[in-house]
Amino acid sequence: KRHLGLVAGATRQNSAERVEEDPAKSLVKIGKDGFESLKREFPYRQPASEVPAKSLTYFYNRYLCHPIYRYDGYALHRRAAALGLLIVRRVTHQHHRALRIVDYFGPEEGWIGLGEAFQGLLAADDAEYIDLLTYGTEEEVLEKAGLVKLDPDGDTIIPNYYEPFERRNIRIHFAFKADKQARYKIFKGDGDQDRPNLVQEGSLAHAG
Repeated sequence: KRHLGLVAGATRQNSAERVEEDPAKSLVKIGKDGFESLKREFPYRQPASEVPAKSLTYFYNRYLCHPIYRYDGYALHRRAAALGLLIVRRVTHQHHRALRIVDYFGPEEGWIGLGEAFQGLLAADDAEYIDLLTYGTEEEVLEKAGLVKLDPDGDTIIPNYYEPFERRNIRIHFAFKADKQARYKIFKGDGDQDRPNLVQEGSLAHAG
């Protein structure tokens, strides 16, 4: 039995000592139409030893075609070349907003130097923080993206539940079955941790 680690990036400042900036990297928002062009230029091939297996087609159907939630896809570019894909969902409580990175498809080094790009997303959405729930991604790599690991017993609160809202930290445990040689890497969008719990009237029609 393992547990998912939660990391969160602050808005205007970051205390992570290992944060790196890469001005050549950018996040470009893409819609359904943009996925076709992304497929043609996307160089990343998931290692055979990494599970669960995913593809751009999976990301398109799982997130951009979701009947209720609205997910935003961001192509990760280094200069003009596509490097990876991030899936982000906005959550709100009263007048407060946060951004959740729910999935990522790309090389692990793609995270390095994304701090400035994350700050741009926060400013554009007037959000207070970005959070990420993951297992299998190197902690040092995430630190270089400006993300700070949360201490569930500490003073900083990063709520996991928004439907309904609960102002508390939690630990999320999980189990998996795979070959011993497999490298298991999961995010919040895997399993049942990012699903609608409160469906408002008309939300199905609105999502289309």
